[in-house]
Amino acid sequence: MISTSASIPSVAFSANGRFIAAGDAAGALRMYDKQLRNVIFNFNCVRDVRSFVLALHGGHILAACGNNIVSIDRQDGSQVSTLTGHISRINAIAYSPDPTSNSEEGNFTSAEESFFRSA
Repeated sequence: MISTSASIPSVAFSANGRFIAAGDAAGALRMYDKQLRNVIFNFNCVRDVRSFVLALHGGHILAACGNNIVSIDRQDGSQVSTLTGHISRINAIAYSPDPTSNSEEGNFTSAEESFFRSA
């Protein structure tokens, strides 16, 4: 089902197990429908996709694309927004639902390469 020649450092399943998302070192993020056995969309990042998260209640994927965080629509793979400001590649991104927030997307945290380097 997953066809790529690049390594795949990040994979996630939807809460119901029907959908699989995979990000690869070549910069492709793909969403698959496991039941129908087809690709829903391909999203191409400028750099490798080291990490991403599926928002639990919203319709977005937050992907660490190089040194940017990109919000992607889960239905059609269109880019919703981009967060910039990291000086190095982002290694990890995490999602945490926020019951006190009105936002369906909750909160997320990221870690970049420079964060782990000693001074």
